[in-house]
Amino acid sequence: MQNASFFVKTNKQTNPNIMKKFLPFKASVFLVSMMLFCIQDSYAQCYSTPNYCTAITAANNANFGMGIQRVNLGTSVTPNQINNITTAGQGTQIYFDYTSQIVRAAAGDSVYFIVRGGNSNQTLFRIYLDYDNNGTFATTAPELVFTSPNLTVVNTDVSGSFVLPTTLTAGVYRIRVASDGQGLIPQPCGPLTYSAEYEDYTLLVPASTPDLMSGKITAPAAPLVGNNTVAFNFTNISTTTITSVDIYYQLNNNTPVFQSLSSLSIAPGATYTATFTTQVSLPTTGSYSLRTWTDNPNFLGNNTPANDTICRTMVTYCSAPLSGTYTINPTGTAINNFTRFGSADSALIACGVSGPVEINVTPGIYNENLIIPAIPGASAINTIKFFGGGATLQFNCDANNISVVRLQGA
Repeated sequence: MQNASFFVKTNKQTNPNIMKKFLPFKASVFLVSMMLFCIQDSYAQCYSTPNYCTAITAANNANFGMGIQRVNLGTSVTPNQINNITTAGQGTQIYFDYTSQIVRAAAGDSVYFIVRGGNSNQTLFRIYLDYDNNGTFATTAPELVFTSPNLTVVNTDVSGSFVLPTTLTAGVYRIRVASDGQGLIPQPCGPLTYSAEYEDYTLLVPASTPDLMSGKITAPAAPLVGNNTVAFNFTNISTTTITSVDIYYQLNNNTPVFQSLSSLSIAPGATYTATFTTQVSLPTTGSYSLRTWTDNPNFLGNNTPANDTICRTMVTYCSAPLSGTYTINPTGTAINNFTRFGSADSALIACGVSGPVEINVTPGIYNENLIIPAIPGASAINTIKFFGGGATLQFNCDANNISVVRLQGA
């Protein structure tokens, strides 16, 4: 295999001129850039579920035994709704998503908790609650719910309670239990000094009448030219089991597609994924707007229209898996040309490969950073080769994007 003879340049404050030359690529290693070029989601004028920080880092990573071993949440009427027993921080993973575990409480209710600290070292934990659903946790009350003392005795259970605001509206809310070691305060998104643990849970404040909150368009995950399945999920935020609902999708400004679902059994707090029987047809490559929504749960009208509709802008790059020879040329116009690494990477991720792929890079400077995941269909036979031609790849690295090229599942 030939060498990929282009350069990677990083610009970091500590060293503004770091140059690296690529070594020959292995048979199953591929260059792909940021995944946001593959499917770009936007929710303008649509309901958007909050996005939370989950890439929690620590300065010291080891099996310290700091962190959280138990989280118990409930109310006086229904105690022990959550009783999650886990292992204290082992250094290999800090953030844990337990949002499928739900505590149900009404506005004004007291929520009772028990949190057990680490089993080997001192632990301090905080409980945060995102009351305004903006994707962040304030470090002051009321979103800072509780701060524990420094637990100098291992395996200590700390119990307490907090009162939900009487003005809290029906919906789902994120609870975060964050911990650090040696008496250090864990901020909502870190970074930590020691690799303890962060755990997220869900608070459900149910509506008294049937109500659904849309979550995410789950299909098409990688849209192709032609017919694509459409699916999205929604959560029952009421006290009533949902047995029926009308669902819709609309592509651009076309006529909405309607489907009525019945014989359902969506319990309070449960999330359901609905798949349309009528596929959406994407006639050519390009950008499309897709929106989905629910209506009329249990044939009782629409309780909260503001959280029913979700939207996504999606881009199609191809109609079939890639195979053969392609180019990356910012000024190229051929059908097999990509104008940047981002476009090539998007096509590889969205469409995969069905045979060997060679991509010849036109010399020049490309301001991008690359993530290299596994590409569908790639193998020791169906290889993907980038021939650099002396091109320079550079990116302004920072604390959130510390690499120019990252191997991630390749």
